[in-house]
Amino acid sequence: MRRIGTSLATLAFLVLFAGFGSADVAAAKRVALVIGNNAYSSLPVLQKAVNDANAVARSLEGIGFKVFLGTDLTRRQMNRKLAAFTSSIAPGDQAFLFFAGHGVAIGAENYLIPSDMPKPGTGEDDLVRDEG
Repeated sequence: MRRIGTSLATLAFLVLFAGFGSADVAAAKRVALVIGNNAYSSLPVLQKAVNDANAVARSLEGIGFKVFLGTDLTRRQMNRKLAAFTSSIAPGDQAFLFFAGHGVAIGAENYLIPSDMPKPGTGEDDLVRDEG
């Protein structure tokens, strides 16, 4: 397991859902999930993740995205925000995800860290997998 760094880990990627079935291109919408976590309870506190998330959310709203914004989210709050985001996506829509906060890689898998995750110890990869 890689150690969770004290620097800002930012992940942003664009996922385009190409037309599945007979989606009407004119009806396609733009949706975004934007999360910024600064206030970690057991990990180093960050300074700019929330500001970055707010700036990205404003920019995306300015170009027509419906934004699901969350800051300093716990694991449960992140899961709820993700569920609301994914349930709003339909075939043919454009979806964008931005995360600013701590992240960790275990092998080839990457995990986004919620604000309430306990600090993992050596050999606690399963804790990160379950909580991230």
